[in-house]
Amino acid sequence: MPVTWTVEDGAIVVAPVGEYSSEELERAVSSALYSPDFPLGGPILFDGRESAIPPSATLVERRASLIRALLGHGVIGRCALVPADHHRQFAGEVLSSVPEANGNVEIFGSIAEGRAWIGATG
Repeated sequence: MPVTWTVEDGAIVVAPVGEYSSEELERAVSSALYSPDFPLGGPILFDGRESAIPPSATLVERRASLIRALLGHGVIGRCALVPADHHRQFAGEVLSSVPEANGNVEIFGSIAEGRAWIGATG
C-alpha cells in the first residue's frame, strides 16, 4: 500500500509513497483517526517526501478540503506538511487554500522540524 500511517506520541503520521490516489490518502487518514492511540484534537503530520504525484489544481483543492474539514470539526488541532522538495510550491498552495489554518498548519523542510512542531519525537 503506497500510503501508510502510524500514531506516534498521540500524533498521526501519514506517509504516501510513490503514486497513490486521493482516496488512498483519505482512507489512511480516516483509519488513523479511529486509532485508540490518537486523541481527538491531536496533531497530524503529512510526510510527503516520497510522494511522486504530480501537483494539480484539483489535488490542491482536495488536500485543502481534507485539512479544512479536519480542523473545522476539531478532529485535529495542528497539521504539519513535510513535502518533497519539488512539491514545496504545491504545499504552499494547499496552505493558502486553508484560511482556517490560523497558525495551525505549517510547512517544514525536514521531518525532524515537522515532528518537533507537532510534538512527535518518533
